[in-house]
Amino acid sequence: MSGVRLHHPTLHSCVMAVEHTKPYVTPILCPTCQKMHVNKTYHLYLDDKGDVIVSESVLEHLKEVGMAGLNIENKVSNPPKIILGLQGEQSVFTIREHKLGDAK
Repeated sequence: MSGVRLHHPTLHSCVMAVEHTKPYVTPILCPTCQKMHVNKTYHLYLDDKGDVIVSESVLEHLKEVGMAGLNIENKVSNPPKIILGLQGEQSVFTIREHKLGDAK
């Protein structure tokens, strides 16, 4: 399955939480950031260059909420495998929240 590399021009080495407009049936306590989410939220793990690889379906959802300051870099035909929820030490990342309409 291919992916798409996105880049944020100012953020790097952090988890960027991008909130969508799609509400959950009931608010959930997020196991990733330990905050309550009322809408679908994507947690993007930006590397030390500000890059993240996402699926094409996640890219389409990000486009629906304005991309949160991310730029499309290129397609990645063979992205590295990930295990959901195990992206590294949570303590080394800073959570940055972006909601609909945020430019940065």
